[in-house]
Amino acid sequence: MHILVVLLASASAAIAKEKINVYSISKEISPARKPAVKEEPVVSNSPAPVQWKTPASWKQLSPTELRVGNFSISGGEKKAEVSIIPFPGQTGTELSNVNRWGGEIGLKAIEQKDVSSEEVLIGADKGKLYDLSGTALRTVAAVLQRDGISWFFKMRGDKELVAQNKTVFVEFLKTIRFDSEIPAEPAVPSNPVSTNVKEIPAKGSSNETSWDAPATWQEKPPSAMVLKSFSTGDAEHEAKISITAFPGDVGGPLANVNRWRNQLSLEPVAEAELSKLTTFIDVLGGKATLVDMKGSDGKTGKPARLIAATVSRKEKTWFYKMMGDEATVAREKEAFVKFVQTVRYPND
Repeated sequence: MHILVVLLASASAAIAKEKINVYSISKEISPARKPAVKEEPVVSNSPAPVQWKTPASWKQLSPTELRVGNFSISGGEKKAEVSIIPFPGQTGTELSNVNRWGGEIGLKAIEQKDVSSEEVLIGADKGKLYDLSGTALRTVAAVLQRDGISWFFKMRGDKELVAQNKTVFVEFLKTIRFDSEIPAEPAVPSNPVSTNVKEIPAKGSSNETSWDAPATWQEKPPSAMVLKSFSTGDAEHEAKISITAFPGDVGGPLANVNRWRNQLSLEPVAEAELSKLTTFIDVLGGKATLVDMKGSDGKTGKPARLIAATVSRKEKTWFYKMMGDEATVAREKEAFVKFVQTVRYPND
């Protein structure tokens, strides 16, 4: 086992009759091209801390390893897909994301000066919307940074069908609601020595993941996809600790390390340099890979240090991260490592 610790204004007529799903511009569609709306509202549950209203002309699909929201759109033989994907932290730069989307539809890479975006509402938050058109395919993507999570909303498919659904997609984004607006489960009582928390288990499961947190760490309210948060040190010398879990490998070791490097205002590294940045520690049931880096906090510009570990277990990756004041992180490193080593997963 390797351990690597990482989306109301009045809606348009096209989504006037919507089905509600719960998980945690350009040109308007001409009346003649709007799909018929016949479906009645249907409520569906899922584990992700996010809600949305699905346009009746879209087909709701099961979530995948990375997609908490997954939809298909059909128009005769024309097809398109829509996805909602969250990633911990900041995933890539604006330019790298745009060039990745462009490459998927056969476009050549562009420079930063050629990137074009517009402001779009994603629920109550302001995000960025990108519209890329190739010879046969088109992608409309929206990005939102919220509570330490990068949310990607993307529609890709037949050029004409995506054009017809762009307004529907924009209205769909307005219906997004995050966990702060979703009724929360009762808070877990704080315990300075040992804290248990639900792992986001499958519905109906009683399995729990638990750990022993240092008595000096202060427990903080979780947010978005963060399962548990702590802080240590005073206001000027604070370090923050977080625990998150996601399906799949969240892009793999290199993507995870470069995401953390971006948070420290460091340049990305190549695959060949990865081994120089990682060490292994023993944990319950196996070994963990640890990353320890120094840089500048991307938000404050102050010197900062980040220590992170990830655990790949049962098709899910667990991320344990401590970031903040250099001296505080250095002082707490041993406690952080011991903390990760105490984590007990179901069936261990």
